[in-house]
Amino acid sequence: MPQVVFPLDNTKKFTDQKIVGHNRWHPDIPAQVQV
Repeated sequence: MPQVVFPLDNTKKFTDQKIVGHNRWHPDIPAQVQV
């Protein structure tokens, strides 16, 4: 089972999460890796 790095509570808004991440990629910043 993989380790949860960023827990997500689906009952809360994105900005109210314990750890706030991001939900956009800026097109001018090149990707460091690709999958």
